[in-house]
Amino acid sequence: MSLPLPFFKTKFEDKHIVDQKFYTAKHDEENRDILLFANEVHEKPNNSGPAKTVTTTMPFLVSTPPPREPGPAKGKNKRGGKEKVLSKEEEQRLLFESASYRLNGNRLFNTSYYLAALDAYLLALSRCPQTLKLERATIYHNIAATQIKLRSYDEAAKAASRALNLRPGWGKALYRRAKAREGMGGWAGLVGAYDDYVQVLEGAVDGVVEGVGKGELEAVKEKIRWLPDRIKTVREKEVGGVVEGMGGLRA
Repeated sequence: MSLPLPFFKTKFEDKHIVDQKFYTAKHDEENRDILLFANEVHEKPNNSGPAKTVTTTMPFLVSTPPPREPGPAKGKNKRGGKEKVLSKEEEQRLLFESASYRLNGNRLFNTSYYLAALDAYLLALSRCPQTLKLERATIYHNIAATQIKLRSYDEAAKAASRALNLRPGWGKALYRRAKAREGMGGWAGLVGAYDDYVQVLEGAVDGVVEGVGKGELEAVKEKIRWLPDRIKTVREKEVGGVVEGMGGLRA
């Protein structure tokens, strides 16, 4: 028996059309992936309080979650009024839906279907409760990685910054933002990239940064070496362009 997962539609070029079978995995494998995801994100402490644990009995893993609209998380709405607090069952149901979309996004990303992967990650974000900061940080990081592949560097930098707001100092998100800022170019972008690369390296423990490969870490060291010269060159070019423009106005 296969596990029916939330399915989404997206419009993109014919070469990106994926058979719906791609979204369906064997029941045991998919349940294991989602349960591991749920346990992983709840075992780590977040900024809102101590670590929480997920019960191993998750009955909704064996069927598609009921198509109900999510209740708002605890906090204030746009009008300043108090919002309904999610029950534990509702939070777990939304976490399951979010994890399902995110796992689909990972598969699409790993097979270079970046537009479809972005859609999946955005759906995952829309289902993830606001109170689950680590989960939302992970999704924002996935969005940043996808936007980099699509060369939407400005959007990638914004997504990585949102991940860092939820999980400050996270080396993996810092690395993504550094790559996005480097891709943006310009003096400001390169300075920001350099600062992020330095923070990535400073966060290494025994030469290891969580989520950043050994080869990527070596590349970070190289970028820290040569980026200052590039920043200087770009700065001089930008200043020169401004001066020339002012000269043209005076003429």
